[in-house]
Amino acid sequence: MMAIAFNQIRAVELLRQASGKPDAHFRDGQEEAISHIVTSPQRLLVVQKTGWGKSFVYFIATKLLREAGSGMRFWFHLYWH
Repeated sequence: MMAIAFNQIRAVELLRQASGKPDAHFRDGQEEAISHIVTSPQRLLVVQKTGWGKSFVYFIATKLLREAGSGMRFWFHLYWH
């Protein structure tokens, strides 16, 4: 497995591009979650309330991995009750 460095500047660029807000910043825990997904072979479970920005975490991490020549390395599960 290829080692990938976390690019914080690029991650913020992607957040601002995706949100359409030039002054957007990560919420507590989002940047750390993205960094973990990009740099670690370990799985990560993100449990947060609706509207916290879980989708941004998944999408930005995937974009960073693909830009580095790697694929998605996590599973996204939805459980409906």
